[in-house]
Amino acid sequence: MKKKFTIEHFQQSLIVATLCSLIFFLFESSKNINWVLMAIMFVIFFFIIFFFRSFYSYFSEAQHKIIKRKNKFN
Repeated sequence: MKKKFTIEHFQQSLIVATLCSLIFFLFESSKNINWVLMAIMFVIFFFIIFFFRSFYSYFSEAQHKIIKRKNKFN
């Protein structure tokens, strides 16, 4: 069984959270960027994406095992 949280999930979440926070602040279009707010948004995006990515992987793996069991009994 795979680990729930892998380095791949961490790296993908880091990249996507960086892109999301940058896009968010590009559309904010304020001339003076508040770096503290940007850091907070980055952390929020990162944790949301990281946990959704990890749990999606975990549940899809669990669903795959359930399907295997059903096919085994049929």
